[in-house]
Amino acid sequence: MSDSTKRRGTKWIELVSYKKFELVALGAVLLMLCLIAGYMIAALAMQLFEDFLTGPAFAEKSSLQDTFGLILSVLIVLEFSHSVDISISKKTGPVMVGTVILITILVVARKLIFVDYASAGIMTLLGYCIVLLSLGVLYWLIKYSDRERTPARPDH
Repeated sequence: MSDSTKRRGTKWIELVSYKKFELVALGAVLLMLCLIAGYMIAALAMQLFEDFLTGPAFAEKSSLQDTFGLILSVLIVLEFSHSVDISISKKTGPVMVGTVILITILVVARKLIFVDYASAGIMTLLGYCIVLLSLGVLYWLIKYSDRERTPARPDH
């Protein structure tokens, strides 16, 4: 066996070992995300129960902001754990960039729920607008480039 064949074989074993490590690491991350999601869902249920006991006061802005913020936080964790689960089941490796951008858009949207628009300056609001617009354009560019690289499937 030549030296170059041995080197390729060693690199292949290292790659396979790294893929296994990556899957184990993603599994650990998924487990932690599931624990966080379970805790957050329980906290949300308790929050909703307390909110319903307050009666009409539940409809106040601050109470609704807290509740919807917690709901969006749960959705963010669930979306992230779903993307990790897909990475594990399809063995694609780390989470896809497009998914991370979508999760970031959700995080910014959650932040916008808590903004006090009466006291927020125009530059702050403009900054949020620019961030969301940039993330939207970036997501579109990534999806557009994926469509360009993926060959069209023939119709059956």
